[in-house]
Amino acid sequence: MSPNAVKISLPCSSMQECLEIADALTKIRGPKASLIKHKVKKASVEVTIVGSSTEIALTKKQIIKAYNQARKKSG
Repeated sequence: MSPNAVKISLPCSSMQECLEIADALTKIRGPKASLIKHKVKKASVEVTIVGSSTEIALTKKQIIKAYNQARKKSG
């Protein structure tokens, strides 16, 4: 079974907020995907998840939760 890859773009309002979001992503515990990479851009954090469909779905849910929490803290 070959792994799948999904890219997610998480918008942010400033570079500082983007960095806070990236920091929150590094603190996620127990992601199930084989590979998670993120890159901070000017107005977003680009996340790539590689794994099985199930791993991607579970990890994506964790990433969105961490993103929403980081946005609340900075907002």
